[in-house]
Amino acid sequence: MSERIAAGEFPPGAKLVQAQLATEYGVSMGLIREALLELQVFGMVAADDNRGIFVREFDAKALLELYDIREAFEGIAARQAAECITPEQAAELRGLVDRMCDSMASGKHGAWSQFDREFHDRITAIAGNTTIRLLTGQYWIFGKFVWLSNDRRHIRKVHEDLIEAIVSGDPVRAEDEARRHVRVGRAFLEKRLADGDAIGRMFDSNHGSAAADPPA
Repeated sequence: MSERIAAGEFPPGAKLVQAQLATEYGVSMGLIREALLELQVFGMVAADDNRGIFVREFDAKALLELYDIREAFEGIAARQAAECITPEQAAELRGLVDRMCDSMASGKHGAWSQFDREFHDRITAIAGNTTIRLLTGQYWIFGKFVWLSNDRRHIRKVHEDLIEAIVSGDPVRAEDEARRHVRVGRAFLEKRLADGDAIGRMFDSNHGSAAADPPA
């Protein structure tokens, strides 16, 4: 359901009818209620006691708060991954960075954002923390609001720095680098907002064509 919200199939303000969703997905009303409760916890939908459940309007404050959550969760994942990562897993992460940069070079922003998501998902999987994996999966809709860069060298460097911190085997270094990585993205979102970019324009199912240079 979160992917359909991200794709704009359920736009902000749309009412989510539980009976209709249960029919569409072929599941019980109970499962739909649980899914909507999860979406509500992560701020994707809002409940009105008298009117039902609606897709939430996105605002800058909510997005920036979610970057704070990302920083905490992904810091933990990196810390735990540093304790168990194998050379093969490190090579897989480097391969995703290569594919990310290759996609950027060919102008395929949607593809590079998908590889970026896979990169971070893979770190969480390596950590082996099921709870963190479930929680991070819920907020990826807000990854639609990400900092983009035309500078492939910068993109490669920030991701390779994170890999090196994890493969160092130092959990503290790995967590610090993961947190810094997310803070860079948060700072760039703040800059875009300060420059007057509208949230609606940044919310792009293709991860946007409005690329910009990275923050200094």
